[in-house]
Amino acid sequence: MTRLLVPEAFGVMAICQTFIFILTMLSDIGISPSVVKSTRGEETNFLKTAWTLQLIRGAIISCLVITFSFILSYLQNIKFFAEGTALREPILVNTLLFLALTPLITGFASIGIAVSKRKLQLFRLTIIELFGQFFGMLSMIVWAHYDPSINALLFGGILGATSYTIASHLAFKNSCNRIGFEKESFREVFSFGKWIILTSLLTAVLKEGDKIIIGSLVDLTTMGAYSIAVFISSAIMMAFLKLQSLVFFPLLSKTAREDIDSLGHIYYRIRLKADLIAFISSGFLFSFGNSLISLLYDERYVLSGYFLQILALSLLFTPSSMSNAVYLALGKSKYVSAILALESAVKLISIPLLFKLGGINYAIWGVAFYSILVLPIHWQFKRKLGILNILSEIRAYPIFSVGYILGIIANYTITCVT
Repeated sequence: MTRLLVPEAFGVMAICQTFIFILTMLSDIGISPSVVKSTRGEETNFLKTAWTLQLIRGAIISCLVITFSFILSYLQNIKFFAEGTALREPILVNTLLFLALTPLITGFASIGIAVSKRKLQLFRLTIIELFGQFFGMLSMIVWAHYDPSINALLFGGILGATSYTIASHLAFKNSCNRIGFEKESFREVFSFGKWIILTSLLTAVLKEGDKIIIGSLVDLTTMGAYSIAVFISSAIMMAFLKLQSLVFFPLLSKTAREDIDSLGHIYYRIRLKADLIAFISSGFLFSFGNSLISLLYDERYVLSGYFLQILALSLLFTPSSMSNAVYLALGKSKYVSAILALESAVKLISIPLLFKLGGINYAIWGVAFYSILVLPIHWQFKRKLGILNILSEIRAYPIFSVGYILGIIANYTITCVT
């Protein structure tokens, strides 16, 4: 796709998807986690209520996106954003209006997805995810071949969301995808979700806030290069978050319900595997990132190489975020909110400050290292819960050097071949 489209197209999509993600998280009341955690998570009335709330939420998000697009247009007209920055581009408004369809479409997805997470039926979930992503990517490539413009990304995204929604209903035909409302079920969802709303908002700011800030400071070309680096470096992070949602949280919730004394052991057993993958990947991308960008992309994306090398260091703190699954499994969603609030504050303050000191080359370090300050807070929370093991927290860090050496070897191999 990057060889068919210019960096500016990816910059526009990165900013618009960030806005939509933030607005989506604003309305997150924890519907799927409620189904996973609740003792009534497989009852018909509970699931009908959950699916109805999901539909309503999808419609609300679409309305919020449309409203925000008009607000953005007004801010552009009064020259609120600096000249030459990405947020001044008029194309953002029309792109947002079109993408407002996405949450409306995915709101119709089967509630069977949440039930499948509860039952740890990973094969079906994986197939549905891959089908939506494959169909969306295929649509983008075909469209870009005939029309190399941002329209390829827009229609590919819509078709991907549509295929995901259809696949969810084909995979879970007997699910309770019917309009229904039960007060008791609603109270249970909302009771669990009241902290989830704050957590989701903070997650949105934390995961996507950097794109809004950087988009207000740099041009679309730089923003496009940054979005490519973020896409590659965050692929592993997103895999962990997906596993946390599909596997770790359901597994830890089940353990908390049935055998709470073994919770810490199971958590650190999972953490070790996650640490090894993340730290090796971090070291490898830190040493090989620039060469990787040169191999995958043309000269228009050369800046992405430097960005990727620095952002790779953020993977050193990714596995610690799995602690959030433990907190939620034990009903301590306020712990998650506290962690995310601190991380968000550090990130939102450090990026513009570092940019003022040394431009984008400095600001990128704030994106990579904002999580380091919350590690002691995680340890304190886990100590209070009686599951802290300091040795298990730090034992895998030396494996970073293995990844770094593998990157050096890869660099040497590429040099010899070319």
